[in-house]
Amino acid sequence: MDPLQYEFNRAKLARLSRSFGMASLLSLVFFTSYFFVALGFGALAILFAYLSGGYGFKNDPNAKMGTIFGSIGLGISILVVIVSFAFLFFSKDFQTQMFDYVTQIDNMYGLTGSEESLTSALQKLLGGMQ
Repeated sequence: MDPLQYEFNRAKLARLSRSFGMASLLSLVFFTSYFFVALGFGALAILFAYLSGGYGFKNDPNAKMGTIFGSIGLGISILVVIVSFAFLFFSKDFQTQMFDYVTQIDNMYGLTGSEESLTSALQKLLGGMQ
């Protein structure tokens, strides 16, 4: 491969990395309910920054910016996922809704007398969380 062509490809990947990193941060700001978009953009930014490095070359400043922006976007997206699940599973409303849902399932399909009912199993599970 021509060395100039290789440098051009590295520069193109570095610019792509920067673009995806910025898109990751901007999607967190403008599409707050679609955090998974930022998750994908951040991962792509880091991937393109890694691919632009080549063999032992110093990273392009665009690739460094893409890595930083992509890491921030990826980290915030993962944090949003963790916090969302924590709020969901430890909220009293969610536990009440799950208990009502399992009670309805238990009443509709019913289990035999020898098996533990879903309602009592859910009570044991949620009793440990309270």
